[in-house]
Amino acid sequence: LFAGLNFSATTEGNAKALKFYPNPADTSLFVENLPNLPRMTYRIYESNGRLLKKGKLEVGQPLDVSRFVGGSYVLQVFSKQKQVASGQFLI
Repeated sequence: LFAGLNFSATTEGNAKALKFYPNPADTSLFVENLPNLPRMTYRIYESNGRLLKKGKLEVGQPLDVSRFVGGSYVLQVFSKQKQVASGQFLI
């Protein structure tokens, strides 16, 4: 997951890859190409695996990352508690 500098996400069973922007992010992170699945949620982890933030994922609504310090983070996207996508972004 952390190999190279590929910032789009991996997805399971979806034709379009999830995209995050801007990357690196400053205060907000937008997520594009969300699959049309019920009960979308997210989790954001530090590179060491510590959970920093989680919540409901709303189409068109940015994620607030304004309190994160510079570094590498992992975003995981879930539908009904099953992971459907994940990817890396920078602050």
